Amino acid sequence: MTLKLRLCSEDPDVFEEALGELRALPVVEALGIVEEMAIRPDEASRWSALDGMAVISPEKARNLAIKFLADDDPTIRTHATYHFLATGDGGAIPQVSDLLLKDPDEIVRAMAATYLGAFGDESVLPALMTAVEHDMGGDHQGKAISGIARESIEQIITPAGKILK
Repeated sequence: MTLKLRLCSEDPDVFEEALGELRALPVVEALGIVEEMAIRPDEASRWSALDGMAVISPEKARNLAIKFLADDDPTIRTHATYHFLATGDGGAIPQVSDLLLKDPDEIVRAMAATYLGAFGDESVLPALMTAVEHDMGGDHQGKAISGIARESIEQIITPAGKILK
């Protein structure tokens, strides 16, 4: 099985082994592999390209994630938002705020609300309030987006250590 196929594997052991091989390659070669995967039409390749890029070049992964926030596939938009959340990168707030307000996919909007709660400030409160008041969708676990947005607002406005009553 080729490295590209193993990077797309749903088997975590196969995937981790493939990431290790990718890390061991010369950077130029590894970048070529993931850059080619990033433009493939299938979702598994693009998803894996972001994960692969993250181990080779965090800055290029960030740029790819920004691009993927506008991908046609909602799974890729969700994964890109999760990438920012998982890497602690609060630099995609404007793009993710737009996803919360405009994305047709509920899972994308739920992830956007979660991200904004983790990294947002007062500037994202209007977007979160709109979601609280108008978004009747739910995430993959059935949790209401309006509830996620409400929790995100509380994270932003509640000083650390103080509990809202």
